Amino acid sequence: NREALFEYDLVIFGEIAPDLFASHELQWLRDFVEIRGGGLIFVDGQRGALKQLSDENLGSLLPVEWSSAPIAARPSSLQLTEKGAATSALRLVAEDAPNRRFWTKLPAPHSLIAVEPLPGSEVLVEANINGQPHPAIVWHRFGAGKVLYLSFDETWRWRFGRGEHYFQQ
Repeated sequence: NREALFEYDLVIFGEIAPDLFASHELQWLRDFVEIRGGGLIFVDGQRGALKQLSDENLGSLLPVEWSSAPIAARPSSLQLTEKGAATSALRLVAEDAPNRRFWTKLPAPHSLIAVEPLPGSEVLVEANINGQPHPAIVWHRFGAGKVLYLSFDETWRWRFGRGEHYFQQ
């Protein structure tokens, strides 16, 4: 119910079809962010479920819009933007320069959803594809809350050779 939802601080919304929710449940999620000030993380992937979101349900919360041209090549690396480097949640190493280098060494996702940040949104992490940056992690404020969007669902790769330490952060 709405009251139970509002006890949380963060909801992670993966590739789940919006028609699995009643319209009032989607409104609760919107209110959770906009009114309650909660956080919402959208994790996108190859199934295209998040593309089914519309402005009538949760689509207006997204900090991105989908690009018409899909990304055909595999990303070679990730890199923090200036805003991303200044974001404490993305500081996996204490010092700035080593943290930026660390992000370039993380295993890049094998695929990336082609998106463009909406006005007022900020790209925190970019994926390097053939020398060109593409938005990988984007956020914005929505009402009293915040929304984060990941254009890939492969953060589990970050555990390879590093164990759980950085993945859990």
